[in-house]
Amino acid sequence: MKCIKGIIFFVLIAIVIVFISAWVILKIDVRQTSYLKIENNADLKNNTYLIKNVNIIPITNDTVLRNKSVLIEKGLIKTISDTNAQDDIEVIDGKGGFLSPGLIDMHL
Repeated sequence: MKCIKGIIFFVLIAIVIVFISAWVILKIDVRQTSYLKIENNADLKNNTYLIKNVNIIPITNDTVLRNKSVLIEKGLIKTISDTNAQDDIEVIDGKGGFLSPGLIDMHL
C-alpha cells in the first residue's frame, strides 16, 4: 500500500512538471514570434509598406542579398531593390535582420 502511494505521488509530480514545462515553452514561443504580428499595426491596414535595411535569403539561389529594401503592396512582395525612398507608405527598419520568403524560423 505504501509503495502504491509512492508511485501515485511520483506520477502526479511528473504530470505537474510536464504541464508547467509545456506552459513555459508555449509562453516563450509566443514571445519569440510576436514580431510576426504586423496586422496589429493600425498604420498598415492597407497592407502596403516598405521594409528597409534587410538581408534577404532567396529560395531560388544560394546567396544572401545584403542591405536591400522590400516593397510590399496589398500583402504581396512587389519589388526588392537597393533604394529606401518611398513617399506615402509606412517604412519599417529591418535593422540588418534577415528575410526569407515563406520560411518562418527556418534555423530551428
